Amino acid sequence: MRVNGGKHRWPLNTHHEDKTMTNQETPQEDHLNIEEDENQGLPSLFKSWNQMYAFVLGELALLVGLFYWFTKAFE
Repeated sequence: MRVNGGKHRWPLNTHHEDKTMTNQETPQEDHLNIEEDENQGLPSLFKSWNQMYAFVLGELALLVGLFYWFTKAFE
């Protein structure tokens, strides 16, 4: 039995195959996506999470020193 004058009909469920073909990325693009994911949620003041962690630890040390000084000054 021939359909459409002998032309083959493609299956209708090729959407998934088309999607995977268009979403293929090169390793360079994949690396950029990973880097973007690592910086997601990072405040704009910092370029990396390490800088933010260093700032937070420095602020904590400053506060501990300040509270120690207050304790000694107002004994």
